Amino acid sequence: MFRFQASILILLLSVLLFACQQQEKKVVKLNKAVTDQEIDDASPLLEINLAHAKEEGLLANAEVITVAYDRVFKRTKKYEAIPLKPYLEKLITTQNLDTSNTEIIFLCKDGYNPSLSLSKVMKDEPYLAIKDLEATEGNNWMDTLKGKWSPFYLVWPNHLVETKGYAWPYGLKYLQFKASDEAYKAAMPIDKKQLAGFELYKKNCMKCHSVNKVGGVMGPEFNIPKNITEYWQTKDIKAFVKNPYSYRYNSKMPPVTNLKDEELDVLINYLVYMKAYKISIE
Repeated sequence: MFRFQASILILLLSVLLFACQQQEKKVVKLNKAVTDQEIDDASPLLEINLAHAKEEGLLANAEVITVAYDRVFKRTKKYEAIPLKPYLEKLITTQNLDTSNTEIIFLCKDGYNPSLSLSKVMKDEPYLAIKDLEATEGNNWMDTLKGKWSPFYLVWPNHLVETKGYAWPYGLKYLQFKASDEAYKAAMPIDKKQLAGFELYKKNCMKCHSVNKVGGVMGPEFNIPKNITEYWQTKDIKAFVKNPYSYRYNSKMPPVTNLKDEELDVLINYLVYMKAYKISIE
């Protein structure tokens, strides 16, 4: 009887292992008549639940830090925070991560998912803030931010002025590591003429929105199952980007003021192009 039960258990474990292996090898097809290109589903090389990491003692050595210029608050701030770089150094060693070809995606509980190259992060001194020292006694965060800022807020103490190209996500829960050459493939245009539009999307939109599931989930997906240009006219897209509040009361999206009309045209042309390269969502 015992041997029979053990055999059943081994069989179940084998099935589960096979299923996991199959999931890791999952590919999707681009729906384009002239190509049958398959792409990896960009499964992460590694995903870390930061709450579990803290509970397991993997994140330690909290200290009081001064952030010279907090990009969210637009001034100097003080936090109790955990240095992230030593933890990343351990992961690089134990997981054999290639710093030259790895992206870190910072997954937040509100769907904001910015990404940075691992090499760029390792050249700086990021911290995971766990307590705002301006909060009232007994609280980690100021009253209006309690539900948004925990469990972690990524800060960069050495930045003396507002620095473009760095993410300051709050409500940070997971770190996801993906190979750089795979992470963006589903949203990468085959036509090199559209690369400028892709770069504008990546820099300005991808933190909150996605194309073919590449990007954040705070805002709507741009390409599947319907491309945004299939139900919004170009003039409305441009007007909405410039002033979302004129279209939606209490919109979560702030006005985008750094893009010129010509750049918006390039970005929208990229989105039009991607209509022909939707991934299967079966």
